Amino acid sequence: MASNPVDLMITRLSRTQDVTRLMALREQYVALFGLDKPLIDQYGCFWNRVLTMNFGPSIAYNMRSVGSLVGYALVWTLALIIPVLIITVIVGTSIGARVAFSKNRFLHAFYTFSVYLNSSPYYWFGLLLVFAFAVHLKLFPLLFLLDPV
Repeated sequence: MASNPVDLMITRLSRTQDVTRLMALREQYVALFGLDKPLIDQYGCFWNRVLTMNFGPSIAYNMRSVGSLVGYALVWTLALIIPVLIITVIVGTSIGARVAFSKNRFLHAFYTFSVYLNSSPYYWFGLLLVFAFAVHLKLFPLLFLLDPV
């Protein structure tokens, strides 16, 4: 890439700041991110930060700590994953037990279909749901305009 993230950030700020302030800010960011060091030192600094879990400030989110951003997202991710995991284990175990002890052909077909569905990619399943609910049932719009004409 022809430029680095600091130059992109300075370009973004150039509309609101004066030139001397921007140059001082650029030098400060270059030193903060270690871009003034040789490439091998930057690589070693990268691995040091990875192993110590200190990812430094975020360029995209106004110099906030990357650790705080990950921590914020992790809370919501776990809040979604834990209940789904519990429900999946309960429902999957009960369906599997019922199919194992039943001679009903419908249940065996349902089990086979659910195993097939589990091995298919999630984006493909999402496209099928969009096709069913937006195209055929017309429950959801196919196009969402942020700025309607």
